[in-house]
Amino acid sequence: MLGRLGQAAGLMLAGTILWGCAGGNSPQTAERNGAASEGAAERVLAAFDLAEPSDRGPADDSVRSHVARDAAAPVELAALRVPVVQSTDEASVRAALTRICDSGVASACGQLGVMLYRGDGGPKDLSGARFVFEKACRSGDALSCHNLGVMRQRSEGGPADAPGARTAYRQGCDGGELMACVNLALMLEKSEGGPPDEAGARALNAKACTGGVARACTNLGYLKETGRGGPKDPAGARRDYQTACAANDPRGCFNLGIMRLNGDGGGEDHPGARTVLKKACDLDFARACYDFGLTLEKGEGGPVDAVGARAAYDKACRGNDGKGCNNLGVLLKMGEGGPADLAGARAAYKKACEASNPKGCSNLAYMLRNGEGGAIDPASARAYYARSCKDKGAAGCEGLGEMMYFGQGGPADPVGARAAFETACAGGNGLGCKNLGVMRAKGEGGPKDVPGALAAYEMGCKAGNAAACESLRKMSSGA
Repeated sequence: MLGRLGQAAGLMLAGTILWGCAGGNSPQTAERNGAASEGAAERVLAAFDLAEPSDRGPADDSVRSHVARDAAAPVELAALRVPVVQSTDEASVRAALTRICDSGVASACGQLGVMLYRGDGGPKDLSGARFVFEKACRSGDALSCHNLGVMRQRSEGGPADAPGARTAYRQGCDGGELMACVNLALMLEKSEGGPPDEAGARALNAKACTGGVARACTNLGYLKETGRGGPKDPAGARRDYQTACAANDPRGCFNLGIMRLNGDGGGEDHPGARTVLKKACDLDFARACYDFGLTLEKGEGGPVDAVGARAAYDKACRGNDGKGCNNLGVLLKMGEGGPADLAGARAAYKKACEASNPKGCSNLAYMLRNGEGGAIDPASARAYYARSCKDKGAAGCEGLGEMMYFGQGGPADPVGARAAFETACAGGNGLGCKNLGVMRAKGEGGPKDVPGALAAYEMGCKAGNAAACESLRKMSSGA
């Protein structure tokens, strides 16, 4: 497991309802869910006593995740290191390169291919670029082999050809073009264009890293840390990430920061973690801005800095990092690190939700449900709770259950409410367990199930829900 791997979800404000028994019992005391919560004053709905949480806790960052590299696509098409023909008149250069390429000069074909690919000195011509890269690669031009691999892998200028991309990258790598080695390593690791070969990927990244390619050092560190293609070597991974970071690879800085936070591959170093996470953020790696913001908000590796945290989360959000958007929304709503801005909080939560952050969805739902930062919109609130629940957001499932139970934003649906509370409870939401116990005990939305109610209350109590503990005590004692 890599460091704090998985779901560093940041702060969360969840509108929650504590249920008592029907018949006018006094309101229960609310508890917070997730990292943070707040709400309105106590009120009564239907036959249930309701209360909204009013306290707020620390960031929910018990785990953090690595983003070791951008493995989804090869590097961009490269240009020749030294152009064969130089002139400010690109059309003339293109014509001259065409003549020289036709005479068999591989480097001229390589430069011509770049111009055709980009549309320099004339119209874009991807099929022509691919043709001349193939010609140059056959003549031993390593950079053209790399560019040919890119085009074959991306199905540019012709059909996709993953095996052919592997072959071209291999030729480029063997000819000394180190980025071709990096792309070949990714294909070997992902079983793209042929069988997997993680040991080969590790060796290729080591070659490119030794040759000064920062991204290769990051990838090599990832393989060492995970034990892929060879033995696990967290200390070696940390060194590789440090090498990559020193060469300004943002992912290397990010992974180094996580290892320093966790003490993986060496001692904990929170000040050092904060430094390299800031560097990765400054290099526009959005996820690092989120984690840098957490260190500022929590005072990890330095003083608490709410203003800086808000700025870091804002940058993460502008880079479409869902967790950053969610935490930005929290600070905007709470007025921390700057003035309160409910409309801005709602917008940040919406962007977090659109980035598949379940807490952003449930936080947005809460604001829509209660008319914070804009009009009350129960139907949309219910939809966003449903989206949060679908993305495994336990608090979202709990909120969805409430709205289904009371018929808010749509028809009452006790069967659906019970199912939503079951999902919330399974996800560790204490209030969801409490509410599930109520429905099981009463036989609502399904058969009466007293043992199941006891089990739900017990789970809710273990999750820290005081009302569930009280219900468990009463049901166990027959009160």
